[in-house]
Amino acid sequence: MSYAQAPPAYAAANSKNGYQPIPQDDVEAHAESSVPGRTANAQSPLLGPDGMPLPRSEGDTDPDDFKFGVTVEQSSPEVRQMFLKKVYATLFIQVVFTTAIGAVLRMDSIRSWIFQHSWIIMLTSFSSLVTMLVLYVKRHSHPTNVILLAAFTALEAVSIGSAIAYVNEVVVLQALLITGFVFIALNLAVYIWPSVDYSKLGPWLFYGLFIFLGIGLVQLFVPFSRGVDIAIAAGGAVLFSLYTLYDVDAISKRLSCEEWCYANVMLFLDLLNLFLSILRILNGASNDD
Repeated sequence: MSYAQAPPAYAAANSKNGYQPIPQDDVEAHAESSVPGRTANAQSPLLGPDGMPLPRSEGDTDPDDFKFGVTVEQSSPEVRQMFLKKVYATLFIQVVFTTAIGAVLRMDSIRSWIFQHSWIIMLTSFSSLVTMLVLYVKRHSHPTNVILLAAFTALEAVSIGSAIAYVNEVVVLQALLITGFVFIALNLAVYIWPSVDYSKLGPWLFYGLFIFLGIGLVQLFVPFSRGVDIAIAAGGAVLFSLYTLYDVDAISKRLSCEEWCYANVMLFLDLLNLFLSILRILNGASNDD
C-alpha cells in the first residue's frame, strides 16, 4: 500500500528532522537499475543479460546444473547431451526390464496362475495409470519422481507381460524387432531434421487418441471381425508413430531438463503402445493362416 501524499503526522516529523520522503516511483526505478539486466530481462527473469540461464543462487555456477523453467533447447550443449543420455539410457533399462518380466510371465506355472487370476491385468493397468498421474504432479520432486518412475515401469511390465503371455512367441519377437526399428527411425527423424515443427500435431493427436479409445471401449462390448480389428490396430500404429514424433520433439525442445522422468514416461508409453498395435496386426494376420 502506498500514499500519494504523506500523512500529516509523518510529514511534520520529517520536516522537523530535515528529511524529505523519496517518491515511490524513484524507489522502484532505483531498485530496477541496481540489478544488472533487470529491465532488459523483465519478460524472462531466468535468463541473464547474455541470454544464458541465471544460477539458482549466488555462487551456483556449475555448467551442468539443471535450471528450473529453462527448456532443453535453451540449455548449454553439455546439459542437453546429459539430459538426452539420461532419458535414453533409462528407456533402454525400462525396455530390458519389461522384456525380462514378459519372459518370466510366459513360464507355464505363472501363465496358469495369470489365467486363473485375470484381474491382475486390470489391477496393474489401473495402478500404473494412477502412478503416472502422480508422477506428472511430482515430476520436479527428487527422489520422489525416480521412485514413481520405477514403480510405473514395474507395473507396466507386469501389465504388458500378462496381456501377451498367451501370444505366440515368434509373433511377439517379430513385433518387438519391428517396433524397435520403427521407434529408432522415428527418433532419428526428429534429430536429423530439427527444423520440422511437430508441435502442431498436438490437437490432432488428442482427437485421434480420443477416437481410438472410444473404438476400443466399443470393442469391449461388441467385438469386431478380425479384418476390422487389424485395421484398427494399423490405425493405432500410425497414431502412436505420430505421437512418438510429437513427444521426441517436445523432449528435445520444449521440456525442461529436470523433467527427465516425465520424458521417460512419454517415450515408454509411445513405445509400448506402438508395440501392442504392431503385435495385434501380426497376431491377427497369423491367425488367418
